Amino acid sequence: MRTHHPGRWRRTACSATLCCALLFAGSVPALADGDNGGGFFGQLLNTLQNVAVAAAWRSVDPAVQNCLASEYNLNPADLAAQGILPTDPRVSQQLGDCQMMVSQQASAPVQREPAQQEEDPAQRMQELTTRYGAAAAQKIAAGNIDIGFTRDEVADAWGNPDSRTQSTKSREIWVYGNDKVMFTRGKVSAVGH
Repeated sequence: MRTHHPGRWRRTACSATLCCALLFAGSVPALADGDNGGGFFGQLLNTLQNVAVAAAWRSVDPAVQNCLASEYNLNPADLAAQGILPTDPRVSQQLGDCQMMVSQQASAPVQREPAQQEEDPAQRMQELTTRYGAAAAQKIAAGNIDIGFTRDEVADAWGNPDSRTQSTKSREIWVYGNDKVMFTRGKVSAVGH
């Protein structure tokens, strides 16, 4: 005689649900790589994912998108097509750097007190002009720095930084009190407070 086991049916149903979920989940990475298989639900999930990624990139400031393309050779449309969100760790550092650059490009060049020099101002101006040219020498002597300045130009304008941080191989940040200067490939790419 058979006895009824109420828990058996639940275990079987849960096992079947788990197997279906694992099979479905196994098809999702293939869809992200461009595989059009996976049936109706796989295609639906892929379409929803593409719409969400495209919407996330549309919410990023166009100036920041231009920065990503010009500074890092990262095209947001290509990233979206690959399913890469703006929050993805592979691009989030560059996105943050570009957001900082864009916000700083809108503001005027930062001015600080000129680096303390014990030499004659006329002699200093002549040396700066010889090293950097007349336009840059004027800015440096006044304690101004600008996008595109080299590390030497910044050091001549503001002196040695309070601290230096290497964020990536080609990125370095110098800190002067509350001011930060970001260098990309050896040139000032952003200045912030």
